[in-house]
Amino acid sequence: MKKLKLYNIGFPFWIMMWLPGIWWILLIPLDYLLDYLVLFNSTGQLDNRKEFCRKHTWKICLAGFASDLAGGLFMLAVLLLASQTVETLNQESLNAFNNFSSSLMFAPLHHPLALAVTVLGILIAAILIFLLDRRILQKAGLTAAFARRAALRLAVVTAPYTFLIPLNLFFD
Repeated sequence: MKKLKLYNIGFPFWIMMWLPGIWWILLIPLDYLLDYLVLFNSTGQLDNRKEFCRKHTWKICLAGFASDLAGGLFMLAVLLLASQTVETLNQESLNAFNNFSSSLMFAPLHHPLALAVTVLGILIAAILIFLLDRRILQKAGLTAAFARRAALRLAVVTAPYTFLIPLNLFFD
């Protein structure tokens, strides 16, 4: 039987967000409030915008969480696919992979490729936020142009920029 050694295991911030914890007590209401405020400011022309926002923000909030999860899963998939080649790498390439993978997980601003993958994860999430929110808002009765503008605003403001937060801000 092979022995499996696990050396330095840690979770990046973008994965830690999905693990149950005390931060959910703050995360969910803050996300809802941000979505509500952006939607409220995006629907200034509606007569009943408070009621409209109250009725539809929870759907937008859920779509945002799903989109953020998709962006995080993309980043995780890149990390897992890249790790499949580790066994075939020479020492220099292995060092480069270790720098990339640790940067992607813990400090994406410290490695250009890790930053590119992280930005792509954020863009994937933002595009999904736009598409889902536009659909939600159109089904709610907004015109296509009005729903597109509001969804674009929601996507830009609520994209998961937290993916860029280096974990070493919280731990040494």
